Amino acid sequence: MKATSAFPDDRPDTDSPLQEQTRKPPGTEKIGSISDQISSAPPIVKPKAKRTRKREKNFMARDPSELKELDPKWLDLPEVEAEGTIEETMKRIVVQAHTKFDPMPPCTHCDSNTSVTKWSIRTKPRNIRDSERNTKLVLIVLIVQRYFCNSCNQPFTPRLAFLAGGNLSRTKRLSSHTQELTLQRRTTTDIAVLTGQTRRIVQLEAQELAKTLPTPQEFFLRVTSDGRGHVIQIDNAHPSLGECTSILLDGKPFWLLPAYNEDIIAEFFRTLDVKGRENVTCYISDLAGFLLRIGREFFPNAIVVADPHHVVRRLQLCFDKFLKLSQDAIVAEYITAIDDKRIVRPPRCKRKRVKSPQENLSKANHKEEQKKPTFAEIQILLHTRLRRTTQVQRKALKLLLKRFPSVRAAYCYMQRVMRLYHTSEIDIHKRDASGLRISTKKVIKAKDASVVLDRFEAKLPEHVRKGLRKFLRSCRKNRDVICAFWPTGWTNAEMESQNSVINGIDSAGRGVEFEELRRRFVHGESLSVILKRADKKVLNKTEGPQKKSIRELKDVPPPEPVPIMGPGGQQSFVFDYPPSDDKAPIESEGDLVCKPPDSDSD
Repeated sequence: MKATSAFPDDRPDTDSPLQEQTRKPPGTEKIGSISDQISSAPPIVKPKAKRTRKREKNFMARDPSELKELDPKWLDLPEVEAEGTIEETMKRIVVQAHTKFDPMPPCTHCDSNTSVTKWSIRTKPRNIRDSERNTKLVLIVLIVQRYFCNSCNQPFTPRLAFLAGGNLSRTKRLSSHTQELTLQRRTTTDIAVLTGQTRRIVQLEAQELAKTLPTPQEFFLRVTSDGRGHVIQIDNAHPSLGECTSILLDGKPFWLLPAYNEDIIAEFFRTLDVKGRENVTCYISDLAGFLLRIGREFFPNAIVVADPHHVVRRLQLCFDKFLKLSQDAIVAEYITAIDDKRIVRPPRCKRKRVKSPQENLSKANHKEEQKKPTFAEIQILLHTRLRRTTQVQRKALKLLLKRFPSVRAAYCYMQRVMRLYHTSEIDIHKRDASGLRISTKKVIKAKDASVVLDRFEAKLPEHVRKGLRKFLRSCRKNRDVICAFWPTGWTNAEMESQNSVINGIDSAGRGVEFEELRRRFVHGESLSVILKRADKKVLNKTEGPQKKSIRELKDVPPPEPVPIMGPGGQQSFVFDYPPSDDKAPIESEGDLVCKPPDSDSD
């Protein structure tokens, strides 16, 4: 095998026969189309451009003759004199200033000021952000005098007292103003725009502020140290991070837990002060079993109250299941009555309707669907309180309930329970010695409410009672917490309002970290920023038992047992009426009687 040389002089002058090439004279090459050249050429891959953050322009010092005159004490900062204004726009003012220290400031390295001399002036001035002035952000272009220490042979710059600790780009005034804004329920982006800083700096300021805020254990001990008469409200919230637990103390945000289970809630309550937990008089939650157990275990002197909204909601869900047994017949009767013009179709409740991308129905088909009554429309009609129905709605109710007696019995039971929650007094009918009937009003207590609930249940037919057995069983099991609403008057209305605030904070920030969500919920001061209203909403109750204030709860007696009728009609606790020489009271419910919609009267 012939070895080839690496030098160019040894290469052959002609091509080898196997690699013979045809040489064409210049100018005879075939020129193809541009499209052919593009198709034959390899694709051009452009490198991805690096994403670089747009940095803000750094202002340099200018000659004093180019500046707009300004008062030397305009900045109101120690050891700083303003020279003039470099730039002024609609949103910002750029001010040039210089430092004015003592002739011999102490060295920052060795704390010596015996042999200190001026060294130089900083060629590149510092750009320091300051709090707003006249609704405009302030940027200080500060010229700093540097010194030299002959003791340690090192140059140094004296410390500036008005700068935030460890930060050379913003003042303490701006830092404190940023922390004040983080206590409001604003988004990080809004605060960054208002202060002219980055979102990361705002988050760091919020973290520094969180270290100085009191812990929930310290706050609970401070609030409950004044004695009895405090309220704990607990419920679950649903932000984008997942289900969590929100807790209120005396109607105000107390703490936010990252999950909603018995272990985490019990562990948190275990860290609270024992004497403070004994001073809690009222504990409000829904009908979840583990929440009721926690309330009885950690707050022994508190009256455990079940929120009326959750009780009525559970009854409505049980009523809907019973209603579905005759769903087709009810809808058919409802449509037939409307077609025969026996009743006028009641107006539907207007709700926000979210259009899905898969909705491609034509306008004609959409109108036809709107004309057809649905079972959901009938459910909304049956869930409405009887006193809030119109004459058209009552006429439709009268027709449905007259046609279906079992539905009528379940509907009247639900309306009686709903009306009982909006009643604070009942009529007690007695007879005097001569036999005359005397009617007196009496404030409902827990025992009275339990007796009335048993009377409502006793009026149900047996087949209807089987259909509602899930709620009736829960009502007997939790009768003490259900009837505890009347002596206290407290509900979870504040809790539901704060849960909407949590969702508003989360949606306004388009999903925030849990610690930031907790800080804004617990330590936030302004509700109007998120809820977009001028003042805080005041929850006033116009019906039902009067809500006890925090001072009045101090005198509320401890919880008492209530009479409960067993499934077989045996009363587990004997109810004793107040001693009286009159005859036994007539069993009448007075104002609590649910009037059927046969008449137009209320």
